[in-house]
Amino acid sequence: MRIQKMMKALFAAFLVVATIACEKEPTNKPNEQEKEPTLSVEISEVSATSFSFIIEATDAQNIKYLVTEGSVAPDAEEVIAEGTTTEAGKITCSELTPDTDYAVAVVAINIKKQAYISTGVKTEAEPTPMPDVTVSLRDGSVTENTLSFFISSTEADVLKWVCIEDGSRDVTAEQVLANGEEAEPNTESEVVVENLEPDTAYAIYAAATCDIEGFEPVLSEKLVIKTAEPEPVGYHLSATTTATASKSSSELDNYFIIFADEANGYTLRCDFYTALGSEYLPSGEYTLGNAAEGALSKNYTTFMFTPSDSQMTPFESGSVTVEATPNEETREVQYSFNGLLYFPNGDFVTIDFSGLVEGIMLPEPTPEIPDVPEGATVFTPDIEVKQPVRLHTPSLVPGEYYIKFYDSNWNELVLDIMLDPAICNDGNDALPAGRYTMEDGTIDSYSNIALYNPYFSENFTEAELVVSVEGLEYELTFIGTAGSGSNAKTFYMHYKGEIQDMVL
Repeated sequence: MRIQKMMKALFAAFLVVATIACEKEPTNKPNEQEKEPTLSVEISEVSATSFSFIIEATDAQNIKYLVTEGSVAPDAEEVIAEGTTTEAGKITCSELTPDTDYAVAVVAINIKKQAYISTGVKTEAEPTPMPDVTVSLRDGSVTENTLSFFISSTEADVLKWVCIEDGSRDVTAEQVLANGEEAEPNTESEVVVENLEPDTAYAIYAAATCDIEGFEPVLSEKLVIKTAEPEPVGYHLSATTTATASKSSSELDNYFIIFADEANGYTLRCDFYTALGSEYLPSGEYTLGNAAEGALSKNYTTFMFTPSDSQMTPFESGSVTVEATPNEETREVQYSFNGLLYFPNGDFVTIDFSGLVEGIMLPEPTPEIPDVPEGATVFTPDIEVKQPVRLHTPSLVPGEYYIKFYDSNWNELVLDIMLDPAICNDGNDALPAGRYTMEDGTIDSYSNIALYNPYFSENFTEAELVVSVEGLEYELTFIGTAGSGSNAKTFYMHYKGEIQDMVL
């Protein structure tokens, strides 16, 4: 009985011991496996108002961090109590105070074990504001002789600018501040530069400085502005313009016409070329160029700006359109000249002229030359004996032409031609071409013939003279009857050549 009781007591004790061992095993086994956490913190990306740090940890079930202002870091208990739970990785703190110390403390926990680390960081100081300067161009701010630009700066105590021809020299901020024009700093203002050359590139520089010790002056980016090309200047011949022409002929006919503008004082000289044998300057467009049919000679087409101008300015290009309207009855040619001629610099002259051109008239129609009448005596002038001559005697009246012809025997044929003084400049011009007769009174009855062998001296009772003129050369055909009754004789004369003293 006693032995049984002892066995029962031992068995109960074994059950108690066995129960305690089973309960402790789950508690003791994790403690045996728990590891010490590892922890590291790296600061990065520090600025005036923020910084970042990177947490790396192992064997941690929980991570907390706490950032405080100052150089003293919070301890582990404070981090655990007040910190922010996070995971390993990058954390950024922003909206911080510049130039300030901050402490970063991190705790990594693994059940009952923990790791703690702290470090410090200081935010950067705010950068000292430095001057900045700009120049800019706005639309519509450039003309031939002026330009404007806008200049502005920040944090500057002094602001100056210069405008120079682009490429003329190198420019530094110190030079601009020493020699430039002042502008109001730290605001935008417009600057206007005048009296510049047209079609020229200018460089604008601005420089700024401040009172900060050790500060280097700043220079703006170069702004290049080109002034506008000059607007062409037009010179227009007025309604008071008159035109005078002279003609010469070689391989072509050449009409040199001077347009004189009395109102403005301009003189336009135009040198037209046309086909040889033209009776007048014909219609057409005459283009400035070399001497050729239908051309306006570039060498001799010029312009004078004032009557006293000694310089005849040539043209570079252009043309003049001519419209000619001849009048067969009046022998006049009505003209219209319209053209535009350009100088090398782009300036130009316009002509819009309508009217008569002095020196251009339709030639008189060539009279029909009569045949030698049957039985007529031919009087042949001989220039080796004496050239036909116009005599100027005190007895002549205005419009009278007294001309003597001589043959090889010194016989004389005298023509006394009477013209209206209005059409021959009182007789001071050369004898005009035309047909003259005793019937219409243009051949005076004083006209006569004098032969010495056989002797015959009589005035003409009937006479007709046909005159053609080419330059200074005359072609005359004369048929006249001298004397009367059975004594009357018919004479025929043809002469081609100059007449001495025809023009006074």
